[in-house]
Amino acid sequence: EIRDFGMQVIPNQFSFDEKSCTCPTFLVLAYALALATSGKARRVFLAGFDGYDADDPRSVETDDILSTYKSVSSLDVIAITPTKHKLTSASIFGRLNS
Repeated sequence: EIRDFGMQVIPNQFSFDEKSCTCPTFLVLAYALALATSGKARRVFLAGFDGYDADDPRSVETDDILSTYKSVSSLDVIAITPTKHKLTSASIFGRLNS
């Protein structure tokens, strides 16, 4: 089954509805967060999302996406492997409540 989930890009904006979203950038992180939110996910787990050095512009860009997202969504975004990003962390070996 093919589903069409549209996206438009407007800097510094996130919005979500049933069939489309507005994201602050074309980066897949923004699209994935919007899709998870629109799909009514309870939380998002990130693995292998270790991040870049602090002086790398990609680190700033990723942090900006996460910050903008957190300002409009209460969905938990949880790193289950070590990360340099400002995210809630949980062990993959620990018990996670559903």
